[in-house]
Amino acid sequence: MDASIEVSAYGVANFNNSLHPLTSKSIMTTTFSAPILLHTLLDAFHYSTCFLQYITYRKNISLDSIEVFKLDEKGLRNYLGILVFEKNNSIEDHPKANERIIDFSILKHRTAKLYTLIKNRKLAFQHLCDSIDDRRHYPPSRIIMILSSFEREFRNIYGQNSERSETYLNVQNDIVSLIDTYIAQKHGKSRNYAKQFKKYIENRDSSSESNLKKALLDCKDVMIPFVQRKYASNYEEAVDGISERMGTVRNGIAHSRLDLQLDAIHLSDIRIVQELSYAIRLKNMHLSTKETQKAINKLFGENFAI
Repeated sequence: MDASIEVSAYGVANFNNSLHPLTSKSIMTTTFSAPILLHTLLDAFHYSTCFLQYITYRKNISLDSIEVFKLDEKGLRNYLGILVFEKNNSIEDHPKANERIIDFSILKHRTAKLYTLIKNRKLAFQHLCDSIDDRRHYPPSRIIMILSSFEREFRNIYGQNSERSETYLNVQNDIVSLIDTYIAQKHGKSRNYAKQFKKYIENRDSSSESNLKKALLDCKDVMIPFVQRKYASNYEEAVDGISERMGTVRNGIAHSRLDLQLDAIHLSDIRIVQELSYAIRLKNMHLSTKETQKAINKLFGENFAI
């Protein structure tokens, strides 16, 4: 099943408004290569919502007036009805909402890749803000979700054990093989406990600190203006500090450390992690350095002249 997506705009006359007699509205049309069932239509709606949330970094996306149609033998649309959902989000009223978006001039033909990633559940959305104004607030719950989202992106792009040495991986495989032998000889609770140990060892990956450092160094060409604006040091020194501090914060929140102190610099650090998550993903989608910088610049309102 293929889907062709087109976006266009049309004018609407406002006869009762002399100040704004004509306004513009946008429409997105999705045409499938064959007739679809209702659950596929609902999936398409979900993918489109997630797509708009990802390119705006907020959850208050509302797709209204969803008209459903089928094509007749002449290729003309025969409208069947309207798909209606209960509204759960407030309308975004930030004055710069239209600017805080990764638009088509940046994504271009890579737009479809985002839909595929969403369909394959490769992107996380739990960390997104409810609105643009909510981006200013960083409670511990949001910080841990941002860091968790980055770690998921890191694993998807670089791999789970990208920072591990060959010796480490060989030892890990040997231990897993020994546990498999043990499992084959045991029954009941002993067998179940051994399986839990096996799963724990297989899922051990690099630390958050080393993952952040690797990604920041790998995306230096993209991230250098955003990092150097926030820190009075060279890029490599700033990367070491960001990685170490965020690793400490991540472990502190995860283990409920009551003595964990969040300082002003941590807000700059977490902002860099947010931008870095987009940098590694957009770079992986083969956007150029300048295109990726423009996307981050617009989405997070960095106001660089790029």
